[in-house]
Amino acid sequence: MKTYEVVAEALAAQEVDTVFSLMTSDNMSMLSRLEKQGVTIVRTRTECGAVAMADGYARATGRAGVVSIGAGPSVAMAGTALVTARKRRSPLVVIAGDAPVGERHHLKYFEQHRFFENTAGHCVTVTASRDVVADAFEVFRRAVGGEGPAVLNIAVDLLESELPSSELEDLTRYMAAAARPEPMVPTEAPLRRAVEMLQAAERPVIVAGRGATDERSRLAMQTIGERLGALYGSSLQGQYLFGGPHDVGLVGTLGTSSSIRAMTETDCALVVGASLNGYTAGHGQLFQDAEIIHVDRRSEAFGAETPVDLALCGDAAETLEALVALLSDADGPRTGFREPELVAQIAEDFQAIDEYEPVGGRLDQRQVLDTLGAALPAQRRVVVDAGHFAFFVIDHIRLANPTERIWTADFASIGLAVSIGIGVATASPEAATVVFVGDGGFAMSLAELDTAVRHRIPMTFIVMDDGAYGAELRYLENRREEDHLARFTSPSWADIASAYGCRAVTVRTLEELEAACDLIGQDDGPLLLDVKVDATVANRQFRGRTTSAAGAK
Repeated sequence: MKTYEVVAEALAAQEVDTVFSLMTSDNMSMLSRLEKQGVTIVRTRTECGAVAMADGYARATGRAGVVSIGAGPSVAMAGTALVTARKRRSPLVVIAGDAPVGERHHLKYFEQHRFFENTAGHCVTVTASRDVVADAFEVFRRAVGGEGPAVLNIAVDLLESELPSSELEDLTRYMAAAARPEPMVPTEAPLRRAVEMLQAAERPVIVAGRGATDERSRLAMQTIGERLGALYGSSLQGQYLFGGPHDVGLVGTLGTSSSIRAMTETDCALVVGASLNGYTAGHGQLFQDAEIIHVDRRSEAFGAETPVDLALCGDAAETLEALVALLSDADGPRTGFREPELVAQIAEDFQAIDEYEPVGGRLDQRQVLDTLGAALPAQRRVVVDAGHFAFFVIDHIRLANPTERIWTADFASIGLAVSIGIGVATASPEAATVVFVGDGGFAMSLAELDTAVRHRIPMTFIVMDDGAYGAELRYLENRREEDHLARFTSPSWADIASAYGCRAVTVRTLEELEAACDLIGQDDGPLLLDVKVDATVANRQFRGRTTSAAGAK
């Protein structure tokens, strides 16, 4: 039995049904074998795109996203997508070919193992064919166990080698799906200490992140908040979890003035499933006078960027429900931090975002997004690339739940949302996948439009074309420097998309936009809207900034 056939069977044991790949001579036989086993092979145009699609699949499902790439240049091309997946801690599994064993002068040779450890984070290099099943199990165990991407790196001559059946008999125990860890809950003593801290607080806040977006966690946090009179807030990836008059919205560098005020004045912050990185903590300017109770299932999260007073290592929902049970003996609800003047300021800040005077000339991005937000199907996944336009998306595309949005700027790279969105749409055909991307990011990822067309993936690409690198335009403007190097004369993205076989519409007026909205969500392959937007309106996050402030976890 060929080793690549054994790898294919090992993937079947992990219940893999979809593999993203750019075929090369290094992986072609394994891909053919997988297809014969009934696995869907999504054939991409670039290795970076293949990795990003598998990442999107993983983000949408929570299952392992699997990608197969060749050796050498194929690996090097995937670097940006690998780092992005690592920073997101996506359950990504990479099956990579490597140059033949011992051939250091092979054209495709470079130190792949070290490269993968520096980009993906974890790499198992197969040194003998008899180890391939156990090594495959190990990378899946790490990925689905919450450790982030893991790579199975195997030389192409080992893939093509024969593996005697007698050696496979001892490996059957590894031919099983890697188990996910069961939810944990902290012991009673630290939970009681947390309750004491919360009950003593006069100005408590509850901040939720990506790790607390499930319904059980939301209900438990609201129960705690109502009892304590706490204000709510969220990191970017927990946005729209709460709502209501006591939700300050985003916390950190993306926050409104009332959010910054609340997080500055609070004396106790219950932070759940958020990393408390520099952006969420306002680069050390927020929570300075607060006792911080941090709930996270990853022990390495505590104090990594912001010191905390009490670390509760456990599943968000389980831990919060345990806190609710201990709080039930406390006194009744308190006013806490819900001062009328501060609550009024919260409402005024949100109103200020919604009230604006549209600019003349090209379309105002705010008006475009308000129109699109009202027209998008109720069941949708919104994938957002990085760039100046993305901050308008954050403010104007409202969500029913934070899990509806896939944020792709974990590495601050533009150009990944198209591919990540294809992975999301592949995993979630029941929802309308809508990708928001700037003209710069779309130009970088144009090749993968062909993948969406070829596989007839139902999704919508919204190209917010301001004819510039919008963020750099703002920084140069604020520095009073020449900005012509950041400006471009864009081609017709609609014409290019049409040449690929994609349905495409150019949008220059509000009437054209309203007509184009009727096409979104139709199950007939991809749709592209080439929306020509005004470059003169600066998002609130960029007023006065002279360098990047992007990024949030």
